[in-house]
Amino acid sequence: MPLIRRHRDEIAAFQARRRGRPSLHSLVVEEIRPLTDDAVLVAFTVPDHLREAYRFKHGQHVTVVHRTDAGELRRSYSICAPAGSGGLRVAIRRVPGGAFSGYATEQLRVGDTLAVLTPTGRFTTELDAAAAKHYVAIAGGSGITPILSMTVTILEGEPQSRVTLLYANRSPSSTMFLDELEALRDVHGARLSVCHHWSREAPAGEAGPRRLGPDSVRDLLERCPPVDEWIMCGPLGLVQGIAATLEEHGVDQNTIHQELFTAAGVDDLTNGHDRPLVHSEVTLRMDGEDSTLTLSSRGVSVLAAALPLRPDLPYSCSDGICATCRVKVVEGQVEMDRCSALDRAEIRQGYVLACQAHPISERVLLDFDA
Repeated sequence: MPLIRRHRDEIAAFQARRRGRPSLHSLVVEEIRPLTDDAVLVAFTVPDHLREAYRFKHGQHVTVVHRTDAGELRRSYSICAPAGSGGLRVAIRRVPGGAFSGYATEQLRVGDTLAVLTPTGRFTTELDAAAAKHYVAIAGGSGITPILSMTVTILEGEPQSRVTLLYANRSPSSTMFLDELEALRDVHGARLSVCHHWSREAPAGEAGPRRLGPDSVRDLLERCPPVDEWIMCGPLGLVQGIAATLEEHGVDQNTIHQELFTAAGVDDLTNGHDRPLVHSEVTLRMDGEDSTLTLSSRGVSVLAAALPLRPDLPYSCSDGICATCRVKVVEGQVEMDRCSALDRAEIRQGYVLACQAHPISERVLLDFDA
């Protein structure tokens, strides 16, 4: 890499990290490995001068950017490597009609270069090497990717803790990381329990298929040792159903960590047509530079309106589930369409998601540096 470009990358990464924002860099694909018929593992080479920028916590994700003649595609993928391993790996499952997932699973090759945002996300746990906890991890399909990183990191970082994993898929052939999980059981023994739930095929020794849901959790609560922390990732129905069951059983909400891998089914917080019509002067502040635009409360989101003016703004999913575009409301008021990526404390502090935000006051100041 030319020295000038390397120096520019280091400066950009340092400035973004200092402000708590991700930065975008080009990384070379070093490995592509099939996981199932429709999913691959993709590993990236992280150059030495960017290793600190790409250091991640277990459960975090990266945004992969693919530029084509038709425009730019951005997709968020959870990191499936354990924290501290030095590896940067994601798993990509092909989605019917998916522009990027189709490219990644069929055309991407070792040696290709993709732009990758540095890791973000708050779906993680605090580690304590002296802790002796019981974690229950729940994964549905592709939800295994952050759960795998969290499981391995916990087992390695808390030698006295144990993990019970409930993992839902259609069948063994559609199960990502099936062999890796078996190998982990061999390494960690009784500290890792893996219970597969295959909806179309019976697990060994059972009469029929097994579905993962609230009944599975009720059974676990009755027969297993007390659970200290719950971590789960999967489709909305699975995660919400299990979260409701835990609430019914009096589980402390502070011990439940959850993430969705799609916004499908997430209810909107508001109906945009019900908002009072306001034409607002919206100022965006990033890297100490202000940009101002006029935006209607019933128009497109702040992010969508701002990108032509500030294409360097951080964003990824545009669906309100990844929080890459988190910004603080310094002045005025905004309203979000939906939000499953911010916790109550962040919302109380004035943070919103630019991809879901609409101004509802005549003046708004949003600070990406805050």
